[in-house]
Amino acid sequence: MRDLRAAGAKDAEFLFRLAKTLNGVQRARNEIGLHGLADLEAAAKAEPKLLDVHDAEVHDLLEYWLGEEQDPTSFARRLVVARGFEAWKPRLVEALAATTGEGSEAKPDVAKRANAFAILVDGGEKRPVADRIAFLDEMLAAFVEGSVPALSHAHARALFAGPMDATEFTRLRAQLESEVDRAQNGQGPFGASTDAKANLTALVDDLLSAQPDLATSAK
Repeated sequence: MRDLRAAGAKDAEFLFRLAKTLNGVQRARNEIGLHGLADLEAAAKAEPKLLDVHDAEVHDLLEYWLGEEQDPTSFARRLVVARGFEAWKPRLVEALAATTGEGSEAKPDVAKRANAFAILVDGGEKRPVADRIAFLDEMLAAFVEGSVPALSHAHARALFAGPMDATEFTRLRAQLESEVDRAQNGQGPFGASTDAKANLTALVDDLLSAQPDLATSAK
């Protein structure tokens, strides 16, 4: 595969077709991951206008990758912001409530929700979610798991920014500090992760920096 990519490194159409093929194989095998994304990015760098030529196919790829775990610098996220963000907004808002499974087995689709939230924030939305407490409760893992969580500190500060009363601030702070305590004691879903412990502590700092007046008055 490496030789194949090297041979077509400057052929944007080849790289695009490679991206489509790899993604097609992923779908057929029902695998997880971002198969083909690196090739799509290489194709766009080789010939930016190619994305316009294949607009519908690119949209289909981005729609599929919306449900896959991505990091904060993902090309797929950036591409949605750059290509028709306003047209994507209704789909992204809908994805903030995405679930996997049905009925009593339904659970939050953390990957899709994280991508939707990140793209909305990166696109300039000031308040993507109305209920910050519920969102944080369901999406905490996306902010703290891994050395590079799916949602960055910039996304956390965006979540905590804007008008907030003392009650909401107190509940959010208590929610986070409780998880910090549990993790430091080796308990809860993040107790075994060194990265999560550090990221949880940083998340408390994000809340305090986003609401300095409330942080000061709460001392």
